[in-house]
Amino acid sequence: MDESFYKRIEAVLENLDNHAHCGGVYHDIEGKSFPKVGKAFCRLCAACVFHSKAGDFCRQAARAGAYQSQIKGDVHYFKCWLGLYGIVIPVSPDGEKIIGAIEIGGLLPKGELQKIQHNMISTLSAIDSGEKLQHFINAFQGIEEMPNVEMEKIGEFLKEAVLSSGLLSAEKFSERNALWKQQERLAVGMEALSSIREERRKRILMCAEDLSSLFQSGKEPDFLKKTDELLSLILLESSQDISKVKAYLAMVVTILSMNFLLKGEKWSKIMTVNNLYLEEIVKFEDIKEICFWFERLTLKLFRNIHIEKKNEDVSEKVISYLHKRFSENIRLVEVAKFAGASTSGVMHKLKKETGQTFSQHMNSIRVKEAKRLLAFTSLPLGEISQRCGFRDQSYFTKVFSKTVNIGPREFRKMLVNASQ
Repeated sequence: MDESFYKRIEAVLENLDNHAHCGGVYHDIEGKSFPKVGKAFCRLCAACVFHSKAGDFCRQAARAGAYQSQIKGDVHYFKCWLGLYGIVIPVSPDGEKIIGAIEIGGLLPKGELQKIQHNMISTLSAIDSGEKLQHFINAFQGIEEMPNVEMEKIGEFLKEAVLSSGLLSAEKFSERNALWKQQERLAVGMEALSSIREERRKRILMCAEDLSSLFQSGKEPDFLKKTDELLSLILLESSQDISKVKAYLAMVVTILSMNFLLKGEKWSKIMTVNNLYLEEIVKFEDIKEICFWFERLTLKLFRNIHIEKKNEDVSEKVISYLHKRFSENIRLVEVAKFAGASTSGVMHKLKKETGQTFSQHMNSIRVKEAKRLLAFTSLPLGEISQRCGFRDQSYFTKVFSKTVNIGPREFRKMLVNASQ
């Protein structure tokens, strides 16, 4: 490793010293270099790490924990050979190869100290004796208990410190965490649905139809829940045979595509995309990966549809707002907030979808109301301008004349003359 790598390691350890109130230690995954210990690292753990016998136990625990952490995409909590708790996270800049581990050790939850004290001293006595044993015992006496919630906060800080340093790929670590959580949910789902044996295939088809409906009108938590149910049923019905899982998912993807066609999507577009998805399915050889792919795919489609749907509603919301409140002093920023869009988004959507700008829409609605009042009331022009939301009569006359090609006074006279 180059000098910049070790500087980042030292920066993380210093960060832990200053902000987590618990120092850390860096272990080289292959044990080729000595551990790097932070200043605030547990004294007992530091003594163990550099001990000729105990050090091997510490390094093995850190390595095993780093691989566990890599698998589940989260810090790994473990109990060391002495009964103390540790938190570990891998060092893997590319997100694939683990080259080290950063550990915080010497943690004890509330109420644990008395439980482990006797066994810990016995274990240490078996490893060493004399002055070194006394050194271990003195270091142990400095350990303080802490609430579980405090340990969790330390774990979160460790994760953020390592990810922000670039010593671990944030993108791949997050992806592994999502995969791990999905597998936990599917395990629970399979357990809950295991009693359903008859008509399981029919239930899979029904779930696929339900999922298709949720694309248009569902909420994301309900969509994810239905996706989990569908995958759990497929895993049960296929007995986790990868070939059968691929066959069921190919069927589900095609059902979803057919429903998009029935809703008016272009045939060529949907069939081209559907075939690409089927080609993707064929490539998978791992059940966990194909389940994760399916969830990411459908969730992406769900979000894209709802973004498009939200954008389609913007113009409608803006025009509705103008019709209801044209008599007020309307500000674009307020209308944009009502429509759930930015001011630039409102202007772009209106122009693109209606061919008119925001100001043109607003003036058109106001002039339409002014024409009604001029035709059916005898209200003076000043009051009509106020009722229609114009800032003054002069501006009202200017906008009206530009829109109708005749002034409001002349417009009223024309109507009177036409009725005589």
